[in-house]
Amino acid sequence: MRSCVKAAKSMSSLLKLGAKPVNDAVTARLTAACGELRCGRAREAYTLVELLIVVSIMGILTALLLPKFEPSTYEQLHGAALVIASDLGYARNLAVANDSRYAVTFDQSSNSYFLEHTGANNLLDALPLRPYRSADDSPDKQHTYLEELPHLGAAVEIVGVRLGASSVASTTAVEFNSLGGLNDSQKVEIWLACGRGNARRYIHLDIAPVTGLVSVGEYQAAAP
Repeated sequence: MRSCVKAAKSMSSLLKLGAKPVNDAVTARLTAACGELRCGRAREAYTLVELLIVVSIMGILTALLLPKFEPSTYEQLHGAALVIASDLGYARNLAVANDSRYAVTFDQSSNSYFLEHTGANNLLDALPLRPYRSADDSPDKQHTYLEELPHLGAAVEIVGVRLGASSVASTTAVEFNSLGGLNDSQKVEIWLACGRGNARRYIHLDIAPVTGLVSVGEYQAAAP
């Protein structure tokens, strides 16, 4: 291929200098080869207009497809509820395993909650290390911020905690005893919300007072 290119270039140079061709057929073929090479070389690149058209089409397709990959409000709320239920179960297990009391305190203002030991044995104040523990946590507290949980849409918010038939409070501790139940004999509801305006939805977690077991309630549009 390289020899053909060199030959075509040489013949083209000779013709430009006025050299007499040996064979008209050979000259015609080499001239055609030169033209093909020039055309092929020109087709290797794209114009600026063509590139702009491709970029515009890719932008339109991305705008159409991206919303389909964003989680729905239900998925956001349900995922956060499962994380909180897991942490509540962890606090309950610590209380049973160490024959003591542990509490999870919810704070609406910081949209977070933290775990701590509340029993009489001070040796248990230092909590077991966990892989996802925040570097800013003290040894006796483990914080979880809902805004730091993986999410693509709006972050889930803590609305508050309801004890029994009382109103939803902005800051309330849920304490587990050594038997795994709640230190308070009343049922506990933890309310979460996600979205704005008419798209705002709610979900709650129920904690049974006797067993301390957590269940995720229904997804709803009505505020608590």
